[in-house]
Amino acid sequence: MGPAAQSAIRNEMRDVMAMPKVEESFKFARRVANHVKDPSDLVWRFSGLWMDRLRPFERAELYDMAARIAEAYGGPTDEQAGCLRLLSERLGLTRP
Repeated sequence: MGPAAQSAIRNEMRDVMAMPKVEESFKFARRVANHVKDPSDLVWRFSGLWMDRLRPFERAELYDMAARIAEAYGGPTDEQAGCLRLLSERLGLTRP
């Protein structure tokens, strides 16, 4: 993950999620993410939780955050675009 993506994630954590300990949370999230083999698997595993716990506008914000972070890589890769489509579907969003 390059510096632009790291910065984008930290900005989302601070500005959108209002996390008080961004650096600590970022380091934890990065350790967890290093063990993910297939990002789509995360969408399948957590979509039920997100549908149960997040309101519609929060699900839209989650998708928007993921899309902005993918843009930090210079636009979504094919794998990221596929994950974003799956995320949109699993979150019940009507947009791509």
